[in-house]
Amino acid sequence: HLIVGQRGMGKTMLLARIAAELRTVPELSARFIPLSFAEEQYAVDRLSKFWLNCLDSLADAREQAGDVHAVTEIDATVARLTAVGVRPVKEDQPFADDVYAAFAKAAQTAGQRPVLLVDNLQLVFERLEERQQHSLRELLMRPGAPILVGASPSPPPQSQDYGAAFYDHFKVHYLRPLEEQEMRDLLVHLAEAAQRDDVRQRVLQYPARLKVLRQLTGGNPRTTLTLFFLYAE
Repeated sequence: HLIVGQRGMGKTMLLARIAAELRTVPELSARFIPLSFAEEQYAVDRLSKFWLNCLDSLADAREQAGDVHAVTEIDATVARLTAVGVRPVKEDQPFADDVYAAFAKAAQTAGQRPVLLVDNLQLVFERLEERQQHSLRELLMRPGAPILVGASPSPPPQSQDYGAAFYDHFKVHYLRPLEEQEMRDLLVHLAEAAQRDDVRQRVLQYPARLKVLRQLTGGNPRTTLTLFFLYAE
């Protein structure tokens, strides 16, 4: 899945919400394990780094679940895999296959399928060689492979250009601007959360102002939040 939306439209929040749902709903947590990543981890220039990041994220998820034994095993696996040192990018594919095999084995121990929640997915695609992009797609198409849910400000060329590695691979979900009614609901909710009944009343009593605010924000939720505090003052 690929979530596409301008900055401030809620891509990062939606990924976090998916992770929370997969962790807290029993019938989902028994089948899936959500893996989230810090943005700075996306500075990968080879596929082996991508799968090593997945191993690190898996260790974080196991630690959060209190599985100390699994964390110890994953740390030992990472230490063994990285003991040889950095390889040239052109020689990375065999090592990347080994790291993926170790990641898949570690994930299978609890019978949960990994869900990779990758923000700024376009950065990963930009840095990977084309042949490694094709390798990544091939791995993701295997039965029982990790589920990739990525977010990007716009559809990456690697998913749009005919013949590119991820052409026609993703189900794309566009985050649209807030409609006027949705923006009204958001502002009213923020006013109630901030205990500002005066702002709530103004939002409801002056719909023309709401139309102007929507024009100013373009229906962007993050900008709407910022303008709410300006409006409240």
